[in-house]
Amino acid sequence: MILGASQFSAGAPDQAKQASALALRRPRLVIADDDPVVQCILRASLDLDFDVVGMAGDGEEAIELVKSNQPDAALVDLVMPRGGGLRAVRGILEVSPLTAVVMISGQRLRGTARQLMNLGTIAYCRKGIDPRRLASSLRESIELHTAARRESAWTMLAWHCVAIDHRARGEVVKHNPQ
Repeated sequence: MILGASQFSAGAPDQAKQASALALRRPRLVIADDDPVVQCILRASLDLDFDVVGMAGDGEEAIELVKSNQPDAALVDLVMPRGGGLRAVRGILEVSPLTAVVMISGQRLRGTARQLMNLGTIAYCRKGIDPRRLASSLRESIELHTAARRESAWTMLAWHCVAIDHRARGEVVKHNPQ
């Protein structure tokens, strides 16, 4: 996603603050899975590395929890009631674009992986993954998501700086986003 000018001016300082704050605290996490046993296992496995700020049992609840908590990451089951994981990814990124979304499922993904990545999911993990690997994947996903947003911001900043330079010299600049 390329940031618009109004999003950039307000978003870049927030991204820098988020990155520095993240280094000083446990990342905030929302877990979404329709199985209460899986929820408890995931929470117990990740509670030392993450501040679990909410647990959802369906896609719509996941979106609402992310909206109200603005976590660094959301761990979302692919198959859930009320919209499922795919709907949850769309909604989560709509209400909290700074949240890195990682999908988790007991199923092998056939053809769905590309769709998930196109929607904005950063990573996919199978249920039963070693908790240390899951925590590592979540941390890396947060870093990648933050870096990708920063890169988008730098692209916009570079265009804006070039435009300012051209305007200072009296040249007309047209923005043609690709």
